[in-house]
Amino acid sequence: MNLVERWFGKITADRIRRAMFTSVAELERAIHDYIEFNNANRTPFVWTKSANDIILKMPSVQERMKGIGADLPAPARRTPEYLQKFVESEIEKWAGPIKTLGMTVE
Repeated sequence: MNLVERWFGKITADRIRRAMFTSVAELERAIHDYIEFNNANRTPFVWTKSANDIILKMPSVQERMKGIGADLPAPARRTPEYLQKFVESEIEKWAGPIKTLGMTVE
């Protein structure tokens, strides 16, 4: 779920779902008030799961990643330290072939 969807879910739960509005103008005013309040009292959104945790719960994404040869870490190894080592090993593994082929990043 992206942050826009998350935000609409939050405004719906916090302000719209249990309210009664007698007109569209009243609903619009409630939305604007909510936005103004949130902008004045900002708090950062904090992810509670890692990207791998989220991706690995989505079978269609897993299949696409497997289809392009991506090596997904095992569930027990999904730590930031493991990911850092994994990325470093991938860079080391592919640096030689990329250099040999004369590939560059644009």
